[in-house]
Amino acid sequence: MNVSIKRRSLTESEITRLMQDIRLFPDLAYVSPARWRRLIDPYVLEVDRVFAGACGVYRFDHWIKLGPLVLLKKYHGKGLGKRLLKTIIDDYPAVSVFITSSHPAAQHTVESFGFQQVSSFFSLPKEVKRFLIRQLTEHMNISFLYEAIRKGFSLRKGKRKFYVKLADAGAASI
Repeated sequence: MNVSIKRRSLTESEITRLMQDIRLFPDLAYVSPARWRRLIDPYVLEVDRVFAGACGVYRFDHWIKLGPLVLLKKYHGKGLGKRLLKTIIDDYPAVSVFITSSHPAAQHTVESFGFQQVSSFFSLPKEVKRFLIRQLTEHMNISFLYEAIRKGFSLRKGKRKFYVKLADAGAASI
């Protein structure tokens, strides 16, 4: 299995495939096609030169927020999400990292990289809370609400958890 991770824009075909998979999984929040298109140089995972998934990275203050992070179903359980996450974390040693997930396997992976769980949204650093509120208001639309309700009632969803990994003290900032 030849795995590559690149930073590039997503194609329309890749966005369509991500959208189809997101609908199937209760732990993946709705992400509009427009939001995928607006990501600046997302990390794109390919297996044997075939698209397998992507992760967006948002920079703010001295932080980055990871996600959406989506692997196509066919690639689950192969350690590829862990590989993608490691690449991103290694690329940002001097920046604190935030990620949130309700997916148990993703939570386990995040914890294995030394992320600390934060007890609630209200316990997050103020910069992260401001960013999340701004992001929610920018992406809130009828499709987002519909999917949240549909998944909440019809699919079994895990508990959303918040994680932070603080920057290495001796590293230079971005």
